[in-house]
Amino acid sequence: MRKWLMAAMFLLGGMASLFAFAHGKHVHGEAEMNVVLDGNELIVEVHGPLDGFLGFEHMPKNEAQKKALLDMAGILQQGGTLFSMNPEAACSYQSSAVKIKQGKKMFDPAMLQTLSSAKKGGHLSLDAAYSFTCKNPDSLRAVTVQLFERFNRLQKLETQAVLPKRQVAVELTPQQPTLSW
Repeated sequence: MRKWLMAAMFLLGGMASLFAFAHGKHVHGEAEMNVVLDGNELIVEVHGPLDGFLGFEHMPKNEAQKKALLDMAGILQQGGTLFSMNPEAACSYQSSAVKIKQGKKMFDPAMLQTLSSAKKGGHLSLDAAYSFTCKNPDSLRAVTVQLFERFNRLQKLETQAVLPKRQVAVELTPQQPTLSW
């Protein structure tokens, strides 16, 4: 099961990289979302420029920006409030991992000392992963994203999903925040 999940995430990562290359890697207000259902485990990943979530994408320059970064990270850690699934699937939130990326370096957003020692300049981006367990995975038909409600600068999520019997690619927006199949 884990091998299938890892292969699917690798495939999605490749699809996302090709999409990013074709459309330009860094677009403010846009991010990518990958969804994989493997058995009863649902994984959701979100990647994108930090500007769409925070309003800036550089190292925090003052206390207000440090607070904004910590507030954003706090919201993003609450995966159970950011994604909802159709009730028949009986999915429950398990865990999240939120990282800030600068080039190839990954930082924990709560470690401001580490962030302040990171390379000046360069754009920051978000890498977040969420895990859910679904009691009735065969009944899972939709994932609704509340990220647009929490982060009004985010306007588009290019979404790819690998499901047991199909793959889906769709663009989610504040007006259409639901991935359904």
